[in-house]
Amino acid sequence: MRKNKKILLAVAVSILILLMGGKYLFAMTQKIGCRDEVIQKIEMKNGYSIKVHQTNCGATTDFGYKLTLTHHDKGEKEIFSYGMLEGDSHIDGNVHNNQLDVTYAPSTIVYSKGANYKGVPIHFERKGGNMSVPKSFKYQRKSFDLDMADLFANSLIVYRNEEIPAGQVHFAVNEKGNPSKTWNNHNKDRPLLISV
Repeated sequence: MRKNKKILLAVAVSILILLMGGKYLFAMTQKIGCRDEVIQKIEMKNGYSIKVHQTNCGATTDFGYKLTLTHHDKGEKEIFSYGMLEGDSHIDGNVHNNQLDVTYAPSTIVYSKGANYKGVPIHFERKGGNMSVPKSFKYQRKSFDLDMADLFANSLIVYRNEEIPAGQVHFAVNEKGNPSKTWNNHNKDRPLLISV
């Protein structure tokens, strides 16, 4: 009976070691396979600092971006994950009235945003604002698996829901986020299908 307990204990310890080692190896493989480089650092008042990280996981993937926020006595936290539909990442940040304000480029595709950092609220804003997308379109887009179609000599791109605000650049807004003079404001509730 004692021998069986020893065998069971040895098996349990071995499984635990394998699980913990597997998690470590998986994390290391991800770090080895992807490059994470800080491309911008924004120093703000009251000891806050934002770092813009650019991730690159190889030639077949687009660059990814994330923001981390640090304070000299509070540690680092990821607060924003995003990609770029076109152009380069451009982030502005400042602290005002004990709130962190982060502004990002119009062509930014937002994947996730943090609401606060150690009790400090975070407000995110797209330059030029977000175009509203009807709920009916969001629902239809989830069930529509086509991203591109060829129409004669043109290709038609159907943006995913998270890409629609970024896709308004050169249509509803310019690359700086200013409203386009040629955009028909009466159509602002209709999402765009962009041909290129």
